[in-house]
Amino acid sequence: MIAFGLCHVFYITAVVTYAPVGWLAWLLWVILGTVIAYLVVVRTGAPAILRRAAFGYALLLSSTAGVTTGLALQRPIFTGLALGGVLFLISDTFIAIDLYNKHRLPAISSLIWLTYGLRER
Repeated sequence: MIAFGLCHVFYITAVVTYAPVGWLAWLLWVILGTVIAYLVVVRTGAPAILRRAAFGYALLLSSTAGVTTGLALQRPIFTGLALGGVLFLISDTFIAIDLYNKHRLPAISSLIWLTYGLRER
């Protein structure tokens, strides 16, 4: 998780040095990431250190989705980059649902691999 998190820091840094930040897009994704983190991880019975780490990681992923969406709105050539950021958040949300909830969802593994595979294209 640390390596992926560091890569997201690099993605965010690259985007914000390339173009002005689309603050509204960033804010909307961070709000969504906060809600997802709360619903999927924070309110579970997982140890506090895991809840905090997952919450921070969710904010990092949603920030990546936000800054890349803001960039794509300014320069549509970066739409694929934004889609990758969003798919990363979605696939890791599915992973968190699988890890932190007692009831396994049918086909959750397929959803994880589908969103993971799409973001790698």
